[in-house]
Amino acid sequence: MIKHICMLPALLGILPAVADSTAHITITVENASSRPQYVEVVDAQCPSTRSSGCQMAEIMVNSEPCQQNANNQDCSRARTLLHSFECIDGGLFSGQLAAHQQITLQACAGRSGKAKLKTRNSKTSPWTVHSWVGKNSVVKIK
Repeated sequence: MIKHICMLPALLGILPAVADSTAHITITVENASSRPQYVEVVDAQCPSTRSSGCQMAEIMVNSEPCQQNANNQDCSRARTLLHSFECIDGGLFSGQLAAHQQITLQACAGRSGKAKLKTRNSKTSPWTVHSWVGKNSVVKIK
């Protein structure tokens, strides 16, 4: 009974119940192309907290004035920001990699100890999902 009473403040939200103990693993991302290319890498398992600028852009894009006049210049800028890499949840890397260049990143590991990543080689190409990425794995982007 005493054990349950001690948990009461945490259950009521007065105190945090348990600290976040999300584990991270080291993974390597390689440009598998023989030419330099733009690369984006996203942690699809543990999204990050979005910046206040991204949150404000989302509010503006969903506002009534922007819904009524989508061509408004401020609304257009907000929509552009909202779709930029900076506003993608879980963004780990965005940039140019030389041919066969490798970079090392930290990704969130789920209960299985594996990461789930999304990659693409242009700002408009579809995402490729890489599930069950283990510690020290090399993810190759073509």
